[in-house]
Amino acid sequence: MKAVQIKEFGDVDVLEEIDTPTPKILKKQVLVKNHAVAIDPYDVKFIQGLAGEADKLPLIPGSSVIGEVIAVGEEVTDFQVGDRVAATRHHQTYAEEVPVGQSAVAKVPAELDDEHAVAAVIGAATGYQMITDDLDVQAGQKVLIQGGAGSVGSVAIQAALNRGAVVYATAKPADFDYLKSLGNVTPVDYHTAYENELSDFDAVLDTIGGPLPFNLLRF
Repeated sequence: MKAVQIKEFGDVDVLEEIDTPTPKILKKQVLVKNHAVAIDPYDVKFIQGLAGEADKLPLIPGSSVIGEVIAVGEEVTDFQVGDRVAATRHHQTYAEEVPVGQSAVAKVPAELDDEHAVAAVIGAATGYQMITDDLDVQAGQKVLIQGGAGSVGSVAIQAALNRGAVVYATAKPADFDYLKSLGNVTPVDYHTAYENELSDFDAVLDTIGGPLPFNLLRF
């Protein structure tokens, strides 16, 4: 199969096309025939050598993929050959066929095209995991999501709402209608000194970075 490989860190000129054997899948993996990949921010930083050098080179980079399941491991229970899926994994998605653990795979609705689906993979997985695993948001909790209109923030909002949380989200006013389209969200203009007006949050998810006013949190 065809794949894109790097032998050293650098700019786009370190990417090279190679022929490599089709990967063998493990018991809990599926093999995805690649329809589209995203050039995720992590991929760019990794290829430049800005995300650490723990991985042994050469390797096939890439973090997200969408395509068709063409083989399943013997212990896979939720997917079958022919399913259209999106997935995220640590490298190896810049290839015609990609092995992925079933826990990192999701079925894609028919109405969502490949380009939009794969563009959402990393952000959606991050936002969902932050709310459901890392923060473990519960019904009735008050949650602030910084950067609510972004790919991570918008999925985090929906995950928090699905758990029954009371959700506030920062964004620019031009994105307020979009935030409200996600559900019962209170938009907050990040240009304002909102930390003087808001407080007592059970959890804050910061998708932007930078100093966070501690008075927002309930201790």
